[in-house]
Amino acid sequence: MVLCLSCGLAALGLPSAHAEASFFVQAMPAFAFTTVEPITDIAALGPEEYARYFDFPSVLNAGLELRSVKAELVFRIDIRPDFYSFVTEPYNNNLPFVSHGISSIGDANMPSVGYFDYEGEKLRLSIGRRQLKWGPGSYGLAISDNAPYLDHFWAGYRFPARNGDWWYSFVAIGADRAGETWAQAASYKNIFAHRVGYESDRLRIAVGELNLVHDIVPGLIDISPFAVYHNLYQDAYSNVMLDASAEVQITTMRVFGEFVMDDLVMPWETNDGSPARPTALGFLAGAEWSIGGGKPYALGRMREKDYSLREESFFEPGGVHLRYEWYRATTYLYNREIDSGKWMLPDHRLVNISSGYVDTANAFYLGFPYGPDTSLSMLRLSWEERRLQATLSLKYLMKGSYTIKSAYPPTDGAATWFDLQEPVAKNIIFGLDANVALSPAFEIWGKGEVWLGDSPQGSFSVGLAYRYSTR
Repeated sequence: MVLCLSCGLAALGLPSAHAEASFFVQAMPAFAFTTVEPITDIAALGPEEYARYFDFPSVLNAGLELRSVKAELVFRIDIRPDFYSFVTEPYNNNLPFVSHGISSIGDANMPSVGYFDYEGEKLRLSIGRRQLKWGPGSYGLAISDNAPYLDHFWAGYRFPARNGDWWYSFVAIGADRAGETWAQAASYKNIFAHRVGYESDRLRIAVGELNLVHDIVPGLIDISPFAVYHNLYQDAYSNVMLDASAEVQITTMRVFGEFVMDDLVMPWETNDGSPARPTALGFLAGAEWSIGGGKPYALGRMREKDYSLREESFFEPGGVHLRYEWYRATTYLYNREIDSGKWMLPDHRLVNISSGYVDTANAFYLGFPYGPDTSLSMLRLSWEERRLQATLSLKYLMKGSYTIKSAYPPTDGAATWFDLQEPVAKNIIFGLDANVALSPAFEIWGKGEVWLGDSPQGSFSVGLAYRYSTR
């Protein structure tokens, strides 16, 4: 098998030295407690239910990894509880047949990880299914790792300069497509994004643009990696967003920020009594202090986030870090008149009910996971060593009443686009996450979160993670 892999990589013109293949199995039994009540109306499904479902680990994974010096191919099957059963019934564990029969291993929507990746000195390629993320913060405002995966093509190239590197990247994401299998009509929904940046030893800046093409099959004009998407003016079938980020390293402190603009009403435009869309912006400002050095946590890849592809950052894993971040998503960020035009990812899921499918148009935010009409302040202390990874977080979340499902466009957008919309729910959120690696293949983990304020709730989960590999 190693020989075949070497031949295949050589045929692609990629380095084949030290090529190797391995099969792996991962077991992650878990127990959980939550005060969140199961839903009774499947039509009320939203990002919160999907986030809770995918935060609960799959009980068993199995797959194949093929690796060479600069390339790898990964395919992983994950066995999870049936989604419908999970969100409509109390779920305290993911053990097969313990309390929910076949539903405890009934999810048939695998895999969540499957991709080919090549990383050379200048060229980076990724195609397949994995998490993606832009930006220097914990959450990306344009592309974040909220969804369990994105079906994508990613290409990036570095151009060395005298005092740093210029770089360019292009991303294509397949979010949805039309089909008659699903009970709810689906639409074509594809996202194309490009980004250019500069990086030195102390400074990293980037500017990007995203083009959401919906309800039509995209053409070369929509896909063009070097066009200015805004200037295509395809308002009926396109939603364009601007993204910019910056990161500065000052001795042991990292200062960073991100900005997104979905819409901006100019002085000669109006959005009161006219079709003009209201201004929609997002902001991130943050700083991180590296208090003490240490080595990265030494555990093999177990969860979806361990396979994610993220933009490079000055963040260095290991040691003790104190981070503060402030996020602000204005009232109408990510929204559009129809679901296919929103900056949301749909989900079409085979489940154990008579109709067979659950279809949700707005299952995941592509960007900031708390959505529009939100202000979030977050303080996080993390400690990472080879055998220990622990995080203590404190959040202050203010969430206005406007949601991604609210009426759009509004008749009073000029007056309501910035301020949080009353009533505003205010919550203090305490979080604790700890992982202990007893070996590079075996882990004990636990995490919990408590909300105090207008939306009191609590959750706690604990479990084991074990990985066996033939390599």
